[in-house]
Amino acid sequence: MTGSSVSPDLDKTPSLEDVPNKLAAILHKWQILLKVVHWSVWTSGLIYVLGCFVTSETNSTLPRVAPDEFVDGSFGIPRDKDTADEEWYRYSTAIRKFWIWVLVQPLVSHCLFMKYRSWLPTFYAAYSTFFLLCNVGWLITASFYTLYIAFFISARHRSIVACYFLGLAVIAHSAFPVLTFLKPVYLYHGSVETFLTQVGLSWTAARCVSFAVDAIRMPASEGSPKVDTTLAYVLYLPAMFTGPLQNFSDFAAQVAKPKEAWSSRDVLRPMVQIGLCTAYFFLLEALLHWFYSSALAYYPDLVEEMDDPSLLGLGICLTVLFFLKYRILYGLGSSVAGLEGLDLPAPPKCVSRIHLCSYLWRHFDRGLYVWIQRYIYRPIAAHGGWSLKHRLMGAAASFAFVCTWHGMDRAVVVWCTLNFLGISTELLTGLVRKQETWQSIEKAYFTGAQLQFLRAAVSTPHFLFSMFSCMFFLSNVDIGLIFLRRVIFGYPVPLVPTLLVMYCGCHVSIDIMDWEVKKKKS
Repeated sequence: MTGSSVSPDLDKTPSLEDVPNKLAAILHKWQILLKVVHWSVWTSGLIYVLGCFVTSETNSTLPRVAPDEFVDGSFGIPRDKDTADEEWYRYSTAIRKFWIWVLVQPLVSHCLFMKYRSWLPTFYAAYSTFFLLCNVGWLITASFYTLYIAFFISARHRSIVACYFLGLAVIAHSAFPVLTFLKPVYLYHGSVETFLTQVGLSWTAARCVSFAVDAIRMPASEGSPKVDTTLAYVLYLPAMFTGPLQNFSDFAAQVAKPKEAWSSRDVLRPMVQIGLCTAYFFLLEALLHWFYSSALAYYPDLVEEMDDPSLLGLGICLTVLFFLKYRILYGLGSSVAGLEGLDLPAPPKCVSRIHLCSYLWRHFDRGLYVWIQRYIYRPIAAHGGWSLKHRLMGAAASFAFVCTWHGMDRAVVVWCTLNFLGISTELLTGLVRKQETWQSIEKAYFTGAQLQFLRAAVSTPHFLFSMFSCMFFLSNVDIGLIFLRRVIFGYPVPLVPTLLVMYCGCHVSIDIMDWEVKKKKS
């Protein structure tokens, strides 16, 4: 009797080599499931607290309690509109009033100067001067030119100390309440024009520092800065009053490039961005009819009466509305400049997906960040060989400037101090991660998903700390202290649930950051 043969397929058993592959597949499925959980929890958490805030009695009845902070609804919306954010109220009025001036510039520059590129800086300066004369008067126009001339003379005499002193003095006189006696005699065509003049002088001072310091750092043999290019940079209309800030060297290099005829791609992308900014404009205007966070920030006694979810919703609402405001302002300037072939710094990234202080500063106001890096932080940090001590000194000087830029009231001082502490913590953490001992531990125990879980767990308190610091800047000290007492010290509720949701938010932020890195590499 012959032995029966067994089919090789029936006798096949999994080999040891197949086990890691199956384990990896299972882990990959779990990672996808966890990502879904993280995104769902973070998104639903934001929606929940915003819903609690908008439906709270405090928010709903605020127009009756504080009618001076509201006006009748616009765009046919039968609800009162929050106008307590004075900055946005005046900026939005200016956008409605002067948008045609900004959009006409790229059309004229392209039609008239496509073949005569060398005349383009002169046109920019002349067009902006004409705008100033027509809308804010000769006295304010003379103030802008006087500021430019003072910096130009300082650059000619290669006095970097004079440049920094002039810049600080102008920014201080525009921002410090205690220095109101130094304010020039404004020609009061209206509150909007006066507001644009004050903020415009600060932006102009920062740009003047940029071109003057860049000129001083150049070899003397290359001569003085060109009047037409520097004046065009300082008075470039699409970014003159709203930003974003761009360093002079980048602007000069882009203006000097040969100008080509518009292609569909050259026009489509900036026009899409302008369309998005327009949509964001109407979205923000609509949200102000329901979310009264700006007005409520002036009434800490009413905020104290809110329940914990509504208080958290107030914090998120202030942050989101602030993001939308600067997404519009910076987005309009950069997109209009894009029609002229100029690449201004990108508009801010959404704050709901930024979990680190350094990442917030690097990507919310990209132009101001690059300016501070070039003219404040790097000169100090590089002077000491990039040691930890000098890097901390550079960070301290940077936040001292930011504090001055934003007016240096109590809330701004607290906000800048907390952000300096957050950045310092990140610097120390980065120093620890560079140590060989930690790197060996990380390689042995934390790779892939484990490393992301560690990053999210460590970043969660930092994320909450960053959001907490913003409460001072976006409202005032009283609201910030209420948030500190009710949320930060509110153990176990609402602190623990808040940390769990923000832990998921850290995963969302890390996922997006990793995706952006992969996209950039590809």
